[in-house]
Amino acid sequence: MDLIETIRLDNGLTLEIWDESRKIAEDTVKVALTARIRVALKQEYLPGEEQYRTVRRAFGDELLYEQRNERAYVHLKDRDAVFGQLLSDFKETTMKYISRPDFASGLAKSKFMDIQRDPYKYRAGKPDLTVLN
Repeated sequence: MDLIETIRLDNGLTLEIWDESRKIAEDTVKVALTARIRVALKQEYLPGEEQYRTVRRAFGDELLYEQRNERAYVHLKDRDAVFGQLLSDFKETTMKYISRPDFASGLAKSKFMDIQRDPYKYRAGKPDLTVLN
């Protein structure tokens, strides 16, 4: 796993581009690009104190946005070109979205909605987790 690029976004967040490619066979690789943004959780991102505490109990003080794009069974000689295309496609389709000023608050709200949709996924080992209806 190699950090390929770090990009400071217009909204103040930092995007990391990771190469997580790995060899499958002698002349074949799985090309994998992972994009990560770490977002410090702030109460102002959510409409109320209870929602903030719920998200914080489930995820801690930091939220993680992660997108992974991959191609399996790529010939070794094509590895760099395929990774370059994955990176180009990611930047073309996603940069505008993750650079929005409200991206961090949207991520926090999305995490809260996920807790509401599937509270049992977040209760494991956290018996005090309260999910609001």
